[in-house]
Amino acid sequence: MKRPDKTELILLACLGAALLSAIIGSVWLAFDYSRKERRSLLEAGRIRSEMRLHEARTPPSAEGSSSGESLIEQELATAVQTLATVDADQAMAPDERSRRLNAAFVTFDAYVKAKPNDAPSYFRRGRCHDLLGRIPEALADYQKAIDLEPKLTADLSPRIRELRQVVGK
Repeated sequence: MKRPDKTELILLACLGAALLSAIIGSVWLAFDYSRKERRSLLEAGRIRSEMRLHEARTPPSAEGSSSGESLIEQELATAVQTLATVDADQAMAPDERSRRLNAAFVTFDAYVKAKPNDAPSYFRRGRCHDLLGRIPEALADYQKAIDLEPKLTADLSPRIRELRQVVGK
């Protein structure tokens, strides 16, 4: 077996250092949220908690519901889980993030059309708009959620103010 010469050793050391640097950089980026991002994550968690409380207070659907309704409820549960995952995972690839948010948006949009007085659905659709950068639509859905469920005002008002500052209103 041939011993590596000086050039090969230097090359291996450089590759090792580059790999180590990339790993450390990735780990650092994954945990280095700015103060505003951390606040947004905390706010999202608080809003999710409020929505869970609202859902817990909402009476369950009738026992004689059809399998079509249970399928819609399953789709809604999947979309809620997708939104929560995307909302929490800031390191997700932008294409994957956009794909998942759009899929969840389609479900929330259909649910809003089917149940126009459901505040959680307006909130969720608004959150999809928000994460996709559709600020005017997000503001409209957040406001509709507050109109339907005034208790959401305290949780949504800070985010609405931030979005209004972005659009200059």
